[in-house]
Amino acid sequence: MKGIIYQVDSEDLKEALRDISEQAILGRFEDRLVGVNTVADIHGISRDTVLRRMNDGFIYPINEPGKHYKFPLSEVLKMNFKTMRKQLQFGKPKNYTD
Repeated sequence: MKGIIYQVDSEDLKEALRDISEQAILGRFEDRLVGVNTVADIHGISRDTVLRRMNDGFIYPINEPGKHYKFPLSEVLKMNFKTMRKQLQFGKPKNYTD
């Protein structure tokens, strides 16, 4: 049985490994939910900023009846509030998702 040999440069390999590692790490937190204050703490922003980005339609909580806003930790770790702010400066419409 002969195998196929692929040529991969080191940058392609590093990128592939980063993607695999990121998916593995984020997968561990898929079922864990966190509140608004935790999102703010993770990103070094205020609770009000998290709530504003919700109202702007950039992030969506998982609402449980009678409970506070909750977010999947795997999604929280991927959020980029600086990018959201820039998109608002360029007039992205409400409920715009990237």
